[in-house]
Amino acid sequence: MGTTPRSSSHHGPATAMLFFLLMLPFFLAPPTVAAGTVAEMLVNGSICIAAERDALLSFKAGIVSDPSGRLRSWREGQDCCRWYGVRWSARTGHVVKLDLRNRFYDDDTESPFPDEMGNLTMLETLDMGSNNIKGMIPSTLKNLCSLQIIDISSNNIGGDISDLIGRLPNCSWNNLQELHLDTANISGTVPKEIGTLRNLVEFYIGNNNLGGVISEDPFSRLMKLKVLDLSKTNLQVTVDWD
Repeated sequence: MGTTPRSSSHHGPATAMLFFLLMLPFFLAPPTVAAGTVAEMLVNGSICIAAERDALLSFKAGIVSDPSGRLRSWREGQDCCRWYGVRWSARTGHVVKLDLRNRFYDDDTESPFPDEMGNLTMLETLDMGSNNIKGMIPSTLKNLCSLQIIDISSNNIGGDISDLIGRLPNCSWNNLQELHLDTANISGTVPKEIGTLRNLVEFYIGNNNLGGVISEDPFSRLMKLKVLDLSKTNLQVTVDWD
């Protein structure tokens, strides 16, 4: 009488373990970029994300004057992660820092802010201080939830500070820690919406045509605030900082 074959159940755990090990690299891939993507881009000779490169080229296209040639390296077909003033993340390939601060005070780089700047979705630092930037920042910046530092000081931004604050990152996890708006030719009074920037540590709005009252609310909500520059303004302070 024949016997019924039995399944080799002792192979089950080993097979499951092998499958897990084969799939492990996919589980460990960073959520913002597929595993191996940055490495593949390196092999192909480019890391720059197309939308971010286009945003930077749009900024350059609007420049009226760049006497020192700081943006000479910003060329079509070149890797934007190697451009002057651009820093990128080796983990994600995204641009995380744009540092175009003009340290040559007689060498203005005249330019407006293009709307495409909102495509730099992982930008953490935007330093455009001491340039001859004219006009309000684009409303698309409110989508840049990773921004920690914004410096547009010593520019000809103009307009009302309420409009400017309304164009800053508006996210439930707002990361903004430093906001430099001093000497930016802005006017008006500080709006209550400033209280939504709960991680703000340094806030500079000196040397502007600002008036009105700095009251307990909304500044009482800025629990991390350590530096507040109101010099050379007409603002009246009624907050008891003690």
